[in-house]
Amino acid sequence: MTRGVAFSLALLSFVLTSACAAPRLPSVIQSELTRTPQGNVTVIEFVDYECPFCRAMDRELSAALRQHQGRVRVVRKHVPLRRHVHARDAARAQICAEQAGKGDAMHAALMQAPSLDPSSLLTLAREVGLDGSALERCMKSRGTDARISADVNDFDDVHAAGVPTVFINRRRFEGVYPSSDLEEAIRAEIMP
Repeated sequence: MTRGVAFSLALLSFVLTSACAAPRLPSVIQSELTRTPQGNVTVIEFVDYECPFCRAMDRELSAALRQHQGRVRVVRKHVPLRRHVHARDAARAQICAEQAGKGDAMHAALMQAPSLDPSSLLTLAREVGLDGSALERCMKSRGTDARISADVNDFDDVHAAGVPTVFINRRRFEGVYPSSDLEEAIRAEIMP
């Protein structure tokens, strides 16, 4: 066999192996999976609170999650799009609520809120049991903005086409999926 033919065969083998290999799981997803107790499922949701598609996906995801309470760890990553005027403040409010132990309640309230302007955010905060002045202080914190920046970097690292993007363990869902598909993915991960 000539050197040229051997090189061509080696190159072809490499290309075929690379093309057929499973896509590499982004490091941020791998890292989150290691934080979840064995036997449970990790759901990572990249979200913008003003995105109508994120709201639709969240309704479907919430329905699927209700079937498996206590077996699923949900991680929210905030990707406030520039064109959504109130998305960044909504993300700040959810992060602050999460720090106060009210993250899930605030997330649900934000997803259902007709408006996310500053006064609406304070109203929502009070409705879920948060102190309004403490929320305002937290929302102005550099740490809160640093968290959003880190979440956006994580979003960039997963090379998603847009929001909503959800990972159920290793499975990626981009766009809006019916709750039955999401519930099936969760169930499959719980019972491998």
